[in-house]
Amino acid sequence: MDRIQGAGSGRALLTGLLATLAAGCWLVLPAAVEARAEDPVELSRDGQITDRVGALRDRADAVEDALDRLYAERRIQLFVVYVRDFSGRSGQTWSDETADRNGLGQDDVLLSVATHARQYAYSVDADSRLTDEQLREVASTAVEPALRENDWAGAAIGAADGYVSVLAGRPVTAPAITPGPADPGSGASGPSGAGDLLMPVIVVVGAGALAVFAYTRRKRRSTTRTTPAATGWGRPRRRTAHRSPWRSWTRGRSRCWWTPMTRSAPARRNSASPPPSSGRRRPNPSPRRWPAPRTS
Repeated sequence: MDRIQGAGSGRALLTGLLATLAAGCWLVLPAAVEARAEDPVELSRDGQITDRVGALRDRADAVEDALDRLYAERRIQLFVVYVRDFSGRSGQTWSDETADRNGLGQDDVLLSVATHARQYAYSVDADSRLTDEQLREVASTAVEPALRENDWAGAAIGAADGYVSVLAGRPVTAPAITPGPADPGSGASGPSGAGDLLMPVIVVVGAGALAVFAYTRRKRRSTTRTTPAATGWGRPRRRTAHRSPWRSWTRGRSRCWWTPMTRSAPARRNSASPPPSSGRRRPNPSPRRWPAPRTS
């Protein structure tokens, strides 16, 4: 009877754990799908490129060179961010919120590209030196042709060189196109993918199921094993209280607290203090979407 009860309780615990796993998957999967959307992000502190999808690959140095040329000649910082999508927002709203979150100022431009959604937008301060006409010319001549051919690096290089040209009064030239992957980063789940959210739940529940199985087998074996009685086997050994060395080591010690690091906006490279931002982002009529390249 004890064996039957032990097996029944073990099966009940295992059933409960499996039900917990199913409920966890039911709750986590919708959150994992929503978590793939990219909210307005914090720009990289290591430079002016924030690549969340691996779009640039081995061409990141070429993009950095173009950004450096723009700053050296015109003292304008172009920040470029590549994400999967704009989390249901319009490209303009997402870019303006990202610029405000990172404290971009009057001489800063943000170019945002959503590779999976095939959308882009740029955000400039309302008092920027770049006029709306100049921004449209650079977008239509140097940025969009590259994006149509999945040239993610070429779009940033074209934007940087185009801003240099329009501020110098020269015509904007189309960049040389180097096609890239149509949807970079689509095969990886990313830091917020469903695999990363489900894996801890699966590991914990699996470990619990193994523990229940081992416990029921051990209990079933112990109930069938005959052991000698305590009498007749000598005096029982006196049990002494066990003192934890950890408790004695920590006695009298004070706790250590620390202050979490707070991220600041990307540092400006010019020595002079930057012009204060007006706090207003200029609306622009940049196209929100570009078509996929034609396949022959």
